[in-house]
Parts: sequence; structure tokens; C-alpha cells
Amino acid sequence: MPRTTPMTTADDLRSRPDDGTIFEVVSTELVTREKPSKKHDQVIERVHSQLSAHADEGDLGAVFRWPWPVELSRYDLVRPDVAFVAWGRDGVIGVDGVRGAPELIVEVTSPETRERDLGEKKRLYQWAKVFEYWVVDPDEQAFQAFTRTKYGLQPILLEGTMFRSVLMPDLSFDVKTLFR
Repeated sequence: MPRTTPMTTADDLRSRPDDGTIFEVVSTELVTREKPSKKHDQVIERVHSQLSAHADEGDLGAVFRWPWPVELSRYDLVRPDVAFVAWGRDGVIGVDGVRGAPELIVEVTSPETRERDLGEKKRLYQWAKVFEYWVVDPDEQAFQAFTRTKYGLQPILLEGTMFRSVLMPDLSFDVKTLFR
């Protein structure tokens, strides 16, 4: 079927007037992103705080919080809830966002985004070669993590409720702490 709407690029999105609406571009499609609920925002803050403390302690890299933009390609500009970029990747961290794949992306789902976060966005992050992808679902109190392998993003198994990062093996935590 022929495309009836023009393709949207990251440059198109950056040139839009700021009216307070949060947009993403995923595979050339313009997507509106709702502001997070209080519960959603609390989980984002817990993940961000835990990851920032670990990254700062080891001087590992920079941690960014929603709505900081991540441009994965000309046609893909997303605003993950949390992203981590390791130091030493010249040109990836810019004054107006991240350009290139972060090592880690975290999405906190909502009923409206769950399907996209586990489907289209997971495929996009796999294509972009994101090393680790976490999906946190505050409504279901569920945590899923994936790591890049030669077969794509594969699940990281939890030990009970304990998670250990493949990217940062000295980072582990009880996922229940994200939902308190």
C-alpha cells in the first residue's frame, strides 16, 4: 500500500515549535508521548537514581532521564524513560540529546505503551544495537531485561527477584524495590 503521509525525520521533530507536547519518531511515524503518571514517574526516578548512583560511583558514564531525546537514526528519535551512555564515546552525547545507541535503555510501561515498548521499540533497540534493554511495568509490578547477543536481544534471567546486569556485572538489585 502506498504511503499517504510524508515520512517524518528527527530533523522534522527538532524543528517543530515547542507547544509542550512530547513527540517521538519511530520508523518515520510521529508518535505522541503522554506525560507519565505519578506512579510511572516515581518508578522512573527510582531506576534513574539507582543507575546514576552506580554510574557515578564507578565513573562509568552518563545517565539521562525522560524526556531527553535519543536519536538512533535519521528516522528514529525516541525519548526513553532512562538511558545510559558509557564515557569514551565521542560525539554521542550532545547538548540537545544523545545521537547513537546508548548502552542501556529503560522503558517504564503504561497500559498505553506496553505493546509498543515490548514490540516495535524492542525491535528498534535491537536494530540499533542497544546492549541492554529493561522494561519495567509498574501496574503489573513486572521487570524484564534483555541483553544483546548474536541472536539479538535475549532475556536476562532473574534469580528470584534479584537482577544482575550483564552490561555492568557489579550492578544488582531486588526488582521489588522499584515498586515500593
